Amino acid sequence: MAIRDRKMCVWELSNWRRDMTVHLALFLSLLLQIWRLITNFLFFGPLGFSFFFNMIFLYRYCRMLEEGSFRGRTADFVFMFLFGGFLMTLFCLFASLFFLGQAFTIMLVYVWSRRNPYIRMNFFGLLNFQAPFLPWVLMGFSLLLGNSIIIDLLGK
Repeated sequence: MAIRDRKMCVWELSNWRRDMTVHLALFLSLLLQIWRLITNFLFFGPLGFSFFFNMIFLYRYCRMLEEGSFRGRTADFVFMFLFGGFLMTLFCLFASLFFLGQAFTIMLVYVWSRRNPYIRMNFFGLLNFQAPFLPWVLMGFSLLLGNSIIIDLLGK
């Protein structure tokens, strides 16, 4: 009978530890809300011209960076994402911004344009320029559309 009581005690102790771990994880996730550090980069605004424009730029320049400058250097590519995201999160606290999807896209465009300085670009068939000026042209276009340029500056 004593052995059986001892096994029961060990079983109850392991259940207690498991329950406390679950409760602690739930408490910390609700308290710290860590997912917000990631999901603020996933919102690009309501469906519209700006949303599709950001999606196209995100896909295109992320792919070109991965296939060009960061070919075979996946860790460096991920580090660029993490470091850029960390800095943007820090600076957004001072600019009172909550969603950084557009700033993240501008960051990718900026990095690509600096790594490809001799590529000639054409903006809507109206303006020809070198690649390093692309983020500035996009900022000017954003200003013409009546948007705030703080997001564009944060991504640079």
